[in-house]
Amino acid sequence: MDTSELDDLVLHVRAVFDSWNENTTLEEMRAGWESLFHGTKRVVGATAQKIESAEFEGDWIVAPEAEESRAIVYLHGGGYVIGSINSYRDMCERLSRAAKAAVLAVDYRLAPEHPFPAAVEDSISAYRWVLARGIKPERIAIAGDSAGGALTLAVMFLAKQEGYPMPACGVPISPWVDLEHTGETMVTMDAVEPMCYKAVLEGCARLYCQTATSAIRWLRPFTATSGAFRPCSSPSEGTKRYLTMPTALSLWRRLPRFPSR
Repeated sequence: MDTSELDDLVLHVRAVFDSWNENTTLEEMRAGWESLFHGTKRVVGATAQKIESAEFEGDWIVAPEAEESRAIVYLHGGGYVIGSINSYRDMCERLSRAAKAAVLAVDYRLAPEHPFPAAVEDSISAYRWVLARGIKPERIAIAGDSAGGALTLAVMFLAKQEGYPMPACGVPISPWVDLEHTGETMVTMDAVEPMCYKAVLEGCARLYCQTATSAIRWLRPFTATSGAFRPCSSPSEGTKRYLTMPTALSLWRRLPRFPSR
């Protein structure tokens, strides 16, 4: 993607998110998000098997030459209220091709229909499902962006707490772990943020937590305890303390900067 294409993409994303206000319905937000991916051409040629278990739903995506003895559990973003494995399908197919591993794209339940802890329950169930397939934990990675980044940390936390084998690594991409939005850049960089405006995030947090303040208390420790997990690389401004590998740091330096969440 060249600079002009990237600029056009940012303008398109801004147009969608700038159109949202206090009168925008959740259905309109979800439709607006999905519209960002209309016309996406899938070029990988991956196969996808629908997973519908009693514990969670998702797609098992395998690109050509990918090994099904290696797996990435991917948890999409969307503030726990929007987003889907359909909008992330092309990215997950490309991830499978690049990693030469199967990708389990988790279709976790969304709020407000299913508030906290539904998404967490679905995510840890997906990890248990991959383990039950006989895939060795050292050949499993957990990854996700934004809300999915927080779910990545949640899976690793619960796996350790409940005595399950830990995955080889976790990649929480710009994880949304501060649902109280206490970071200074939430104010100072709000005007330049292309999509995750503070007001939008606050609305998503209310829908996800509802009356469960335990959700905020439960997520808060992740900002301080992620160093106790297996190698955890988080490419996001404000969370570079999670970077533990030189290769991840090299990639992080080349990424655009967004407000800390």
